[in-house]
Amino acid sequence: MDANPGPAAVEEWRCDVVEGFLWHVGALSPHRHRSHIAGLSCVLIGAPALWGLAAEQQYVIGPMGIVVAIASTSSDYLFVEAKHFRTRRQCYAFDLIAIYTYVVTLSVVCIVKELYYFLPVVLAMILIAKFSVLEIGSWSFSCEAWAFRHTSWHVFVTCICMVVHGTIAQAASPWYNRSPASTLDWFILLCAVELGVQLVATMSWMAFHCKDLPSPIDGVKGCNMDAAVPVLSVPEGGSVLVKDVDPPSLDTPKTATMFV
Repeated sequence: MDANPGPAAVEEWRCDVVEGFLWHVGALSPHRHRSHIAGLSCVLIGAPALWGLAAEQQYVIGPMGIVVAIASTSSDYLFVEAKHFRTRRQCYAFDLIAIYTYVVTLSVVCIVKELYYFLPVVLAMILIAKFSVLEIGSWSFSCEAWAFRHTSWHVFVTCICMVVHGTIAQAASPWYNRSPASTLDWFILLCAVELGVQLVATMSWMAFHCKDLPSPIDGVKGCNMDAAVPVLSVPEGGSVLVKDVDPPSLDTPKTATMFV
């Protein structure tokens, strides 16, 4: 970037950064669609939080978990096929804000409950999952693949929420440090095992296939995030067809479409 970049250069740089992030987390995947399986998994994310709120009086982190489920349902199901790209982007922003707020709330609650060993483990798993379980959803090359991979991400989130709410409910005597184990302890342990298996399986898949994945920036450069209106190149004096569509997918040749 030049020392004194013009407005066009600044806009291009902003688009590269924003679009690269959105593509990596799957928000710009051309295969996102309204999948009933993915929608159901969005709702299930709120089940552990609802249990924590109703059965364990978790009046702080319980409502936040329910908000995460609502935001996920809005972004990945209700408005995933909204006509305007701006609407979908706003829903995804709501989803991200809800997740980050939940993580911050989780951190505070764990510190208050003196779960000092549990907190870094959970945060590390969430971070690793972001770059593995969530990441592969953005590289789906069919609608069916996206639905399966993103549903897998929701299953991961549901399980980690169950571990979180279950551990907070048993803060005085956590499930991983109690004998004999109760039914709830075994259920939390099952969720914890599922998290480990899913992480290992996903990272193993990525290790064998990462060399075949294209760059996320290729094919989405130069997009105006607010308008997303393509102008097709035409001969001088010809007409121009303008249509409200999404940014191009990885398969769209960069020379065929220009965004203004």
